[in-house]
Amino acid sequence: MAGPILFRGTSKPYVRWWWLSGPFTREDIVRQLRWVQSQGFGGVELAWMYPVWLEEEEGEGLRPDWLGVDWRELVSFTKSEADALGLGCDFTFGSCWPFGGSWVQPEDASKTFEGLSEQRLERTWEDPVHGPSLIVDHLSSSALGRYAEPLLEALGQALKGSRSALFCDSLELDTDRLWSPELWTEFETRFGYSLRPFANDLDEHVDVRYDYRKLIAETIRREFYEAFTAICREHHAYSRVQCHGAPTDLLQVCAAVDVPESESLLFQPSFSRIAASAAAWAGKPVVSAESFTCIYGFPGWDESAEQYWKKEKIGDLKLLADALFANGI
Repeated sequence: MAGPILFRGTSKPYVRWWWLSGPFTREDIVRQLRWVQSQGFGGVELAWMYPVWLEEEEGEGLRPDWLGVDWRELVSFTKSEADALGLGCDFTFGSCWPFGGSWVQPEDASKTFEGLSEQRLERTWEDPVHGPSLIVDHLSSSALGRYAEPLLEALGQALKGSRSALFCDSLELDTDRLWSPELWTEFETRFGYSLRPFANDLDEHVDVRYDYRKLIAETIRREFYEAFTAICREHHAYSRVQCHGAPTDLLQVCAAVDVPESESLLFQPSFSRIAASAAAWAGKPVVSAESFTCIYGFPGWDESAEQYWKKEKIGDLKLLADALFANGI
């Protein structure tokens, strides 16, 4: 049939748009957005990373300060240009992942039974100035709210216009002995005994370990995933979330967010049935997947995958896309 091929806007794929830490020009932003539109994409997802291969002196004076005036103007400009082109424009809710930053105070940071977690957030836009940062406590909606405040203020103008999604990547959080101080009392009230005598050898007490995991699963669903979605909705945005990696019931948390997202980086296409099933169960109209990242395997996990790095074949992308569609994406 002659004539243009038309697709529903909601069915067009988005592309992850890596914003490495400077330099930026508005001309480049416009040129790249127009290219994205011309190739049939539906939108972009801005992801902020620090280019570890860029020497410090090379980037001097070229990097917009994270969440600073120049950064806000560039992001707002990008959103308005995307709107003008009919493109969606989503924003990763922080630099790198999991959520964290220089403004996260110790009382709001991720913790274990012993206290502050040793895990730190690296390769962020703040690295050159602040170095590795604390990661936010994913078991406290109050901590999440304080983490969100400067981001929402900086994104305020960009969240106007068409409705964007705020993106949370897979939960690459150290969950070993994950804890929050308020849970000591909650655990005892909930289960009728103290967790403290068992904290150092949970694996030796499977019934206690079950109670611990049950409390963590319910807490992270309520205090992080449901709270994050509420924050997004309060600010005219959707929550788009990769829930895998979380120590919780994936069906429940995928159903709690606006757009549950799967991935094919470390999982077979059939893994996407979890997000797709949750979306069907909860009546979510959209379910997405991070689709073409390291399609032959991640070199950090699979040594044989390195020989295929940057040698992806278009036909294999099509095979993977078809498999994801067949599994509910």
